[in-house]
Amino acid sequence: MDHRLADGAPLKTFAAAVACVLALLALVPACQPTNATPGAEARCTSRCIDKAPRCAPDSCERGCRFVLDRLVEHEGATILACVAKSTAEQCAADSTWARCAVELGPYADGGAAPPHIPRWNEEKDDNSE
Repeated sequence: MDHRLADGAPLKTFAAAVACVLALLALVPACQPTNATPGAEARCTSRCIDKAPRCAPDSCERGCRFVLDRLVEHEGATILACVAKSTAEQCAADSTWARCAVELGPYADGGAAPPHIPRWNEEKDDNSE
């Protein structure tokens, strides 16, 4: 019994379609939202919910994930104090969390001054070498 029509094109097309559907189904679990990871991120999320009541829990979770590097540096309390002053709309914005993360510790004043770069003497005589 031959299931091929026109040199096997329909059977190949069906096999390709099945492969695409299976690949898409394998990606569905990857699209699900994840909960905060245990440790600094989870502690930050629960403290954010307590200390910043205007922030939605999902905003707290996203924000704590966004500033994870500062949490590891034990700057979470300062960041949450800053975020707690914001409105609900500001709480959901990454820019609020970023601003609160850089306005603390050694980063509060913009960091260290750039190194001195010597300049060429513009008055130097062109004939001297």
